[in-house]
Amino acid sequence: MACSTSQSCHERGVYIAVRVPLLALTFLAGPILWSWLLHRRQADGRSKSLRFLTASYRAETDAWEAIRLAKNMVLKCAVALSPISYCAGQQLILVLGVMFFCTASHLQHQPCRFQVLNHVEAITLGVLNIGMMAASLVVSGSWFMSKDFAQQLTVASYSLLAVIFLGLAFLVVWAKLVLHDDHKLLKP
Repeated sequence: MACSTSQSCHERGVYIAVRVPLLALTFLAGPILWSWLLHRRQADGRSKSLRFLTASYRAETDAWEAIRLAKNMVLKCAVALSPISYCAGQQLILVLGVMFFCTASHLQHQPCRFQVLNHVEAITLGVLNIGMMAASLVVSGSWFMSKDFAQQLTVASYSLLAVIFLGLAFLVVWAKLVLHDDHKLLKP
């Protein structure tokens, strides 16, 4: 796909409106097939072979991996259909819309067996959404966006991501050193 600087973001919007539904349907085939495989295996009593993908989810949300696969596919479609070279803000808004939906879905269903994993996932998704909102504000070219404010917003976003990264690294080390099979946090 060649880069055309003569197209406006509005023209790109028409392009996206036509092709996104078709690509989304195409890429949803993977998660639909995954769900079908999971339910077929459960009906046959052979769900143990897929346990490595479903072990951390509650029984009623064991197909959550299919939802995560769908999210990844839809994100890839959004990035492919709205290249950053055409309109960076549009790409960020599309991805942000998908991530908001996924965050809301995670908060509503809380699919993990262990509540601590639900909290960690919710916090990391929230920070990711905040970072993408800040990035879309920076690339928007709004009248109030001075160079200094854009730099401060970028530094604040990176700082928040660094804090979350260090928190997750600490959580992993803590889990390796402190958690054991009968720890109270690991009770479903």
